[in-house]
Amino acid sequence: MNANNKKLINLLDEMLPPSKFKGVNVLVVDDEVFNLTAFKGLFRKEANIFMASNKNEALEVVINNKIDVVFCDYMLPEFKGSEILFEITKRYPLIKKYIVTGYTQAKIIKDIKNILGECEIIYKPYSFEDIRMRILGLNSLIQ
Repeated sequence: MNANNKKLINLLDEMLPPSKFKGVNVLVVDDEVFNLTAFKGLFRKEANIFMASNKNEALEVVINNKIDVVFCDYMLPEFKGSEILFEITKRYPLIKKYIVTGYTQAKIIKDIKNILGECEIIYKPYSFEDIRMRILGLNSLIQ
């Protein structure tokens, strides 16, 4: 994550203090700061939101926190989201995972399924209510 993006995310963390929610821990992986901040702003009342913009940050978050679910963009600059989720799954197989993508080509869907096996795909543009319901569904399993 570049320095400007890091500053924006830190500013957001100051404006939106960490949730006091004790439920689900969500990691969002996306190279677009807007998507990260929007996700955190929209769902901070339903979950504890962690953010990462690349593979190394994502792995650091899952190593240092008990993450329940990962929403990962498919197309990232250095790695495909499916490759990042594969690395996470090797270490933490019980983490629920979602690939978020605007691509619908059969080749890409096949790539995701070949690398990850079972993985739900959320297509852009997605409904915030759909994401909220997925998070709330996990909350009911955890509590």
